[in-house]
Amino acid sequence: KVMFYNTGATGYPWGPVNFHAASESNLSPPDSGPYKGILFFNDRSITATDLNIFAGTPNTTFTGAIYFANTDVRFTGDTSGEAHKMVFAARKIEFTGNTKIDAFNIGRDLLPSGLAVARVVE
Repeated sequence: KVMFYNTGATGYPWGPVNFHAASESNLSPPDSGPYKGILFFNDRSITATDLNIFAGTPNTTFTGAIYFANTDVRFTGDTSGEAHKMVFAARKIEFTGNTKIDAFNIGRDLLPSGLAVARVVE
């Protein structure tokens, strides 16, 4: 269980998240505490044009919320073996390849209390 906070500071410049296509990753967020349900959180002050890339093999899974409000995200590669179970917040999200995402009800148990949840409806 892990939560990544991506930021930059003097002497430590911000860099995009980049999981390469040949990587095998199985990441899930904390299930309690203030970062409950959050897998990746990109600093809101970052407005870079670099692309955050999530790729992998059929054995790769990402579970949880990713927050990249001011940067772009691409999901690509062959993740056909396991579906990602995710909530997305990004400036722009692109899906290519065999990316498989399961839609699921985030409910109140996934995210920290007090967090507003927006939904797209028809």
